[in-house]
Amino acid sequence: MKTIFFSTLFSTLIWLGVSGAEAAGDDPPPSTKTCPPGQIYSDAKGKCVKKGASVVPDAKVLQQAWMLTKQGEMDAARELFQFVADRDATNPVALNGLGYTNRKMGAFDNAIGYYRRAIQLDPNYLLARSYLAKGYVSIGLIDHAREQLDEIAQRCTNDCRLETELAMVIDRAKQGMRTIY
Repeated sequence: MKTIFFSTLFSTLIWLGVSGAEAAGDDPPPSTKTCPPGQIYSDAKGKCVKKGASVVPDAKVLQQAWMLTKQGEMDAARELFQFVADRDATNPVALNGLGYTNRKMGAFDNAIGYYRRAIQLDPNYLLARSYLAKGYVSIGLIDHAREQLDEIAQRCTNDCRLETELAMVIDRAKQGMRTIY
């Protein structure tokens, strides 16, 4: 009985860790301000400014976009990711963010396209590979997800949380636990 309890508890804690990591994006620092749609916070000015203002570096825009994903504001986050991608079409973080928001909004084909572009620009962008695999799982392409898991396993040089989490997602999908990730 104790074994079943601890096994269930461990699985639940791991699942919660996967869910929390999913929204983490690139783990932006938590100290960003939320602005109305069409605006972004400028540290230099100490207030929200129009999104087109060049005073806000891409890194800050991306930080705010990831924060919005954590708050479930996918439309607003997607708008900011698109803003950065429009300024720099070679920014893999912006493309990954576009993939993430599209996937969360159910636009899987769009999401997969963005993830592929991000990976093409940076083949070692493991977070994009993990999100791409989760997109594949969501549409039932488990073999494609497994290919990304193998790529992550080959490329990860440290203790690789993404590999472990993705393996669990794929295992759940193989067991028929169909979930949108």
